Amino acid sequence: MVEYDRIAGPYRDRNPLIRDELYDHSVMAVLGPVTGQGGIDWGCGARGLGEKLLEQGANSMLGVDISPTQIGLALIAERENPTGAEFVVGDACSFDAGRQFDFAVAVFVFHCASSHGALGQMFQNVYEHLKPGGRLVALLSYFENGSMHDKKYGYTTHYPWYMKAKNMDPILRWKRTSVRIKLYNDSGERICELQNYHWGRFVYESVARNTGFDVRWCIPGPSRKGVEDKGFNFWLDYISRPNHQIMVATKPLEAEEVE
Repeated sequence: MVEYDRIAGPYRDRNPLIRDELYDHSVMAVLGPVTGQGGIDWGCGARGLGEKLLEQGANSMLGVDISPTQIGLALIAERENPTGAEFVVGDACSFDAGRQFDFAVAVFVFHCASSHGALGQMFQNVYEHLKPGGRLVALLSYFENGSMHDKKYGYTTHYPWYMKAKNMDPILRWKRTSVRIKLYNDSGERICELQNYHWGRFVYESVARNTGFDVRWCIPGPSRKGVEDKGFNFWLDYISRPNHQIMVATKPLEAEEVE
């Protein structure tokens, strides 16, 4: 994706507190133990979760991202600080790793889908890359709780007026909606701006279930370290109306193996 090539450096340097103690912490807490398991990190960006999951006991991690620039930065970081993670350029809709994995993580990936068809292709490809019983943990944007205008959390959101209505027309919830997101560093300085798409929660769930996944939802929250570092009051606005949700999608044990 050209946009992520353009902002690769600034995107890597976005607010580390929010990335580490909210996003990464939440995904890893929901994912659970990974000792002895192999995982794939869809949309890994300039490093992703591979290093942290290997430290938690995963025996292998493959990072996949559509942006050659992001993967280039990941390979540089891996060369400077080897962890054993692998990185490769690939589109989540069509990339073929040639093997299946015990688990998959996807942080801010599915909202890049620009159509229902592309969203379905993403879920189908992720599904095919999991072993029966394997689980996907995906951090998704969720703007139905309202916009975020406090840059202390590392981002602000800007989207059409009709998404702000408390009783949004159900038809509009099926509609793909463009959302502009501004990202900030830990000093509150804007570092980049990008466009993503809003899909309603039930769109994600419908597509995932049609693919074959069993689905449940979790709410992200800060780590104990994040609360100790910033205080509970710092997180209150986010906790009261989080702009993200976590989908846990499990491939049934009886699912057929991909030949």
